[in-house]
Amino acid sequence: MFFKTLCCRTLNSVLTVAISSVFLSATLFSSAYAYETGNVIKFGKYSYETDGSGRSVEWIVLEVHDDGSALILSRNVIDNISYNDKLEETSWETSSIRKWLNEDFYNKAFSTDEKKLIKETYLKEEGTKDRIFMLSSKEAEKYFPATSEGTVFLAPTRQAYPYYSKNQSRAAYPTPYAKNKENKGRKLFINNYTGGTCWWWLRSLGKDSNVSVSCIYYGGEMSFCMADSNRTGVRPALTISGKKTKKEKDVKQKDN
Repeated sequence: MFFKTLCCRTLNSVLTVAISSVFLSATLFSSAYAYETGNVIKFGKYSYETDGSGRSVEWIVLEVHDDGSALILSRNVIDNISYNDKLEETSWETSSIRKWLNEDFYNKAFSTDEKKLIKETYLKEEGTKDRIFMLSSKEAEKYFPATSEGTVFLAPTRQAYPYYSKNQSRAAYPTPYAKNKENKGRKLFINNYTGGTCWWWLRSLGKDSNVSVSCIYYGGEMSFCMADSNRTGVRPALTISGKKTKKEKDVKQKDN
């Protein structure tokens, strides 16, 4: 039986989208459910605590499509995974993180029934079809529009690099499990001055090199990281099946 919890609740102050505080029955969570942009739902289960014990993954509904399906993004940075195992020319198609998302994470986080709700998504920019993916830089701009632009100074040379844009609503907190990877030689870039937010990957390559990849810094700045970084986390995204709702124009046509 499929008894996963669906929950809609208010986002924390880092995010700017207002949502309802209605709690929905687990039996409603199926392809017959109608999503709303800004809702937070619980779907799947993944390591959360420092000891690796699991908890339901929370997802933000970014967009609801005409067929009722929804693009969702994990609310937290759920793990610390390099975009690519080696520092070499790479792409989303050949990256090790794509393999990890669609094999390791997919099989660990979702039950057989849950997998049936995950739609294969065509990523036009990269020309791939994936069940699990990450946002591109264009998608990050679309769903979290820029509020400012500027320059970031990178250690140790303090060389100035332009970042594409900034929006605090892009900032994300890591789970205790993702933070605890430090004892495995992986340590997220975390900024205590922003309340503990950290860096997370986008799937687009960096602006100047095929060994760098776009990412979001702890303050919501969009910049880039080296592909083999062990200090950048992952926020998976996926398309989940849902119920098609009647549009206002469809209702009017029926009335006429």
